[in-house]
Amino acid sequence: MAAWRAMAALGMLSVLIMQPSICKASAAHRQLRQDAEGDSVVSPKSREGAQEYLSRAEQCAALGGLMSVDLANQWACCPAFCKTCGGADGCDKLLGGKDACCPATIQAANLKCSEIKAPPCVLDAGGRIRGPRNPDPPPMGVLPDPFKEISDAKGGLEESDIPPPTELWGDCTETRLCQQGSVCRLAAEGWAQCRPELEMCPPPDVEDEFDCTIIGSSVHPPLKDCYKWGYQYSGTVLETRETTDSPWQCQTRCQMKDKCVGVNFISDQQGKCILMASTTGTEAKPGVGWLAAPKTCGWDRLTNPVQKDFALELWLSDLIGNMTLEEKAGQMIIAPIFGVPEPEVTLKKYSLGAMLWPPGFYREAKIWQVAAEMDNFYAAAMDKEWASGIPIPPLMAADAIHGHNNAPHSTIFPHNIGLGAANDSVLMEKIGLVTATEMVASGIDWTLAPTVATARDTRWGRMYESYSEDGYTVENIVGGLLRGLQGNPEDPESFLAAPHVLATCKHWLGDGGSWGGLTDGDTVAAETELRDIHSRGYRACIEKGGVQSVMPSFTGTNTIEMHGYPFLLTDVLKNTYNLDGFLVGDWNGHARSGNDENGENLPGCTVEHCPFAINAGMDMLMIGGDWISFINNTARAVESGEIPLERMDDAVRRILRAKARLGLIGPDPTKVKGKPSTRKPYAARDDLMASDEHMEVAREAVRKSLVLLKNNRHVLPLKRSANIFVTSRLIDDVPYADFLPTHVGSWALSWQAEENTNADFLYGTSIWKGLSDVVTGGGGAAMLSKNGSDDFAATGEYDAIVAVIGEERYAEAAGDLKENSLLHHARYPADLDILDKITAKKSPDTPIVCLLVSGRPVYVNQHLNRCDAFVAAWLPGVAAGLGVGDVLFEGGYDFHGRLAHSWPASPCQATVNVGDGQEALFPFSYGLRMNQGETDEVGYLRELSDTRCT
Repeated sequence: MAAWRAMAALGMLSVLIMQPSICKASAAHRQLRQDAEGDSVVSPKSREGAQEYLSRAEQCAALGGLMSVDLANQWACCPAFCKTCGGADGCDKLLGGKDACCPATIQAANLKCSEIKAPPCVLDAGGRIRGPRNPDPPPMGVLPDPFKEISDAKGGLEESDIPPPTELWGDCTETRLCQQGSVCRLAAEGWAQCRPELEMCPPPDVEDEFDCTIIGSSVHPPLKDCYKWGYQYSGTVLETRETTDSPWQCQTRCQMKDKCVGVNFISDQQGKCILMASTTGTEAKPGVGWLAAPKTCGWDRLTNPVQKDFALELWLSDLIGNMTLEEKAGQMIIAPIFGVPEPEVTLKKYSLGAMLWPPGFYREAKIWQVAAEMDNFYAAAMDKEWASGIPIPPLMAADAIHGHNNAPHSTIFPHNIGLGAANDSVLMEKIGLVTATEMVASGIDWTLAPTVATARDTRWGRMYESYSEDGYTVENIVGGLLRGLQGNPEDPESFLAAPHVLATCKHWLGDGGSWGGLTDGDTVAAETELRDIHSRGYRACIEKGGVQSVMPSFTGTNTIEMHGYPFLLTDVLKNTYNLDGFLVGDWNGHARSGNDENGENLPGCTVEHCPFAINAGMDMLMIGGDWISFINNTARAVESGEIPLERMDDAVRRILRAKARLGLIGPDPTKVKGKPSTRKPYAARDDLMASDEHMEVAREAVRKSLVLLKNNRHVLPLKRSANIFVTSRLIDDVPYADFLPTHVGSWALSWQAEENTNADFLYGTSIWKGLSDVVTGGGGAAMLSKNGSDDFAATGEYDAIVAVIGEERYAEAAGDLKENSLLHHARYPADLDILDKITAKKSPDTPIVCLLVSGRPVYVNQHLNRCDAFVAAWLPGVAAGLGVGDVLFEGGYDFHGRLAHSWPASPCQATVNVGDGQEALFPFSYGLRMNQGETDEVGYLRELSDTRCT
């Protein structure tokens, strides 16, 4: 029967291959029809757009055209769409080399599509300029001309008549869909290509006038909220809660109830939440204390680029149908390697979905030895007697946060905060590929990364794991990294093929917005904030990267634990955002019952037993405890009906689908990978670790991540022949400037990385070493202070002083500042003491160049006032000195980085973010250049000394 099904499926595939455009158009048509008819969780705008699509499809058919979907997932009527081209001259090759119909606006300007080179935001993702939707749309293919007045007056248009974006909108800070007149402008690969000189954003007063949502596009303007202040629903009350902190919490409670359709919130002293079973309309209520909101404001339906393999799905159905409940339950577990002390015994008896290599293990081993350890786990699992007769090896996972950082002698890149400042999607793809290659060399095939949090509070201990406070920046960066890690999701031949690995986007959803910046705290936020700010990275993970797994957050949302939030896990992430991979839990995250007095947070859950989380949508749980008991308990819960068999089978299918795409299992045994050490040409190769090629990528990442905050008197770049004095405080009797563990940060060989020394990174280059190599190679000299600048001699022999200051190592909650302020010298007073000593001794003409190594923007006004030049170096990694040396000296590279996180103007300004109306010291996207004539000087800054913040 299985063979027959497979043959039938292959026959079906052959038909689909012959008609790919029809297949894709039909699939999109079916999806849009579902959206139009209300059979999905989408926003009202998306539903309206889907209904318009169906109407346009009828028009298209009447014209003899076919509704199709282009590579940007935008619909068009073909060939009717191109009837307005006006002959051969109207059609041209776009940037992707594809034939296209030039829109009327470009024809009016007497330009060909290929001649539109600047600004890059002129064309949308499909290479066309789209007009807004309106109640009476123009005929298909005819686009409005925003430059008609100019054209009529001059008798034609020249390219110079189309103003650059900065002239359109002036000095703007938002990063949104761009409009000019009635023409929508979209960056072809994300807005970052236009930033900052060519950044565009609409003035706020046109928000209601234009609507440029493009059906099926991967880029959308933010949806408007759905909260009606000063109104209440009439209808049937489901439940009333007398004490509710916020309307957002009230709406969240509604989402936890199947029968709830909306809420009324009354902001009295305690906050009353009324859950509605039905609504018959709204009525105005005087004052501002009332709010009415539906169950959800709506989420855009996303398109997953990874195409399902029908033959594989049939094969998986047969495999799952022949597995025992215990085998299925085992596939739903990821356990740490120390939780499987005798794999040859345990894995021969029990199924296990994945195993985790925690930081701190194998730190002294060779890579071939690590691969051999992975072989042992693989072999034990393959020796088990499987009910189906088909052995299923576990996924081998690691937290590859900034490179394959668990592994000794690995290429460790800057932490995400620095990569966000670089904001280079091509660089990110290189980083992803290097990371994947080194993972495969050690026998690891799954990374529990990247973190795609949009951090909104600088006090957060995971701040450096966030690329940006701006969701659009995160979205731009993540797509490139995912392509490097997993391969091209639109190419089945390369996707997840060697040396690519599975990736995990985390932590869904809102971990960067926790109240007070507390790790594992609670995010108090409106659904629209979660959707429009915090989910943007996940959109890229799915639409651009085809990510195969997502990890929910330890952080709760409006007091609901994410591991038990079915609306966001299943309704949104799986059914609407179209994740066809699996959800993997964080460490015992399913057992976090919280302090919910109403008992809605994971009721009845323990580490070894949690039906609620599984029913909410969790597919694989990370168990730091008795995972064998979890297998037995879960199997019994399915037998009793507490967990539906269909839910278990869906979870197992999602996990096995990812394993099959990776090549660990599959219907063709000849294409299935063997044990890790045999996966050539990358397996067990120590020579791949921190190879010259890989270190060059790390070096590029460092120099692009550096942000120049101050360059008074143009003291940078320094001469290569300069005599420099390098100073810093001491760490374990080693100068901070020469102490690589602080440059690398945490999540390196171990979690907090407190025990790391320079001996762990002999292949790396400290900031001191990088500076010294440049000047000694250029005929100059460098001296490193060994006692915190007490050895500085005011002899005037130095051309410059370089002070390296910064934070110590920390990870997660250990880095939370809580009530402490961002005042740097309150935590590290020696840094300011050194600058004061140097300032008192040096010649007035000798400049001080300061490099700040940190995992977050901090309040350093005192330091800025004492430094002539100031560079934010973030946590640069093992190539720190190489990248710094590339930029600080004449004949090298200019600064590239720009702030992806706003810089605080006061010690307690921890929640300053782009677009919030606050004035930062250095705003989002700020970053000076040395070689572009930028002359702005940073004057004397007010020095505040608040150490605690209320």
